[in-house]
Amino acid sequence: MKYIVIDSMKESGQRAVFLVDHEKYGRCILKKLPLSGIERALRECKWQADNESPYFPQNLDFGLDETKTFFYIYEEYIEGNTLEACIETFKNDEGKVINLLLHLIVGLQELWKEGHIHRDIKPANIICTDDLTPIILDLGITKFSGEASLTVGEFVPHTPTYASPEQLNCLRGLITFKTDLFSIGIILLEAYLGKHPFGENLEEIKRNIKNGSYTKPENCSESFSKLIDKLLSKEPFKRFRKSENVIDFIKEHWRDIYENFTPIRS
Repeated sequence: MKYIVIDSMKESGQRAVFLVDHEKYGRCILKKLPLSGIERALRECKWQADNESPYFPQNLDFGLDETKTFFYIYEEYIEGNTLEACIETFKNDEGKVINLLLHLIVGLQELWKEGHIHRDIKPANIICTDDLTPIILDLGITKFSGEASLTVGEFVPHTPTYASPEQLNCLRGLITFKTDLFSIGIILLEAYLGKHPFGENLEEIKRNIKNGSYTKPENCSESFSKLIDKLLSKEPFKRFRKSENVIDFIKEHWRDIYENFTPIRS
């Protein structure tokens, strides 16, 4: 199939991601993955094909290239900016942050209800459309329910600056959907503060995540502070017990936002 590369978006080892103009699909994302990662890539493609969630880009095609040297995925291109690029839009705006949370919870429930865990929720993996609706990217290190461990040794896949304490401490048995909740908590507080709540550099952030030390929000409601404290609890058992409990908390404390919330429809 013919395509023209518009932009090289990411290259890491044998993985590469491009924005391309495809003769059949038009503007879309092309992922080139090493054959060693084909099992995980197929799991990702199968989940997206089975669910067709509007909170995740849809796969257009996937398979082995003609030379059988890499696995390719053509993925829907989402117009917008990464949350990383537009995070200042949410600064000191409690309502916008709560609306963002509602979208993320509703979107990720599609994964969680089947026992899957994203494990890499971060601003760079979220595209915000013009109305700030988030689309969740990159299921590359998602832990799918029932799969054997695809990692080696004690390492638990994560992005350190948005990881949970259990990820940083390699506590595999504690990795659940609550791990994703912690990452969401970091994102929400960063959006509200306009800076990373756990520090300014990698080592400081990792140390403070492990210790449960972060910048508290100011000039906000008591409910918002309680929400953040719950999401960022160092011990997973102190976080929300179910994803529905997060929505119930929002419904109780921000009823107007909850009643005016409109999830993305397929």
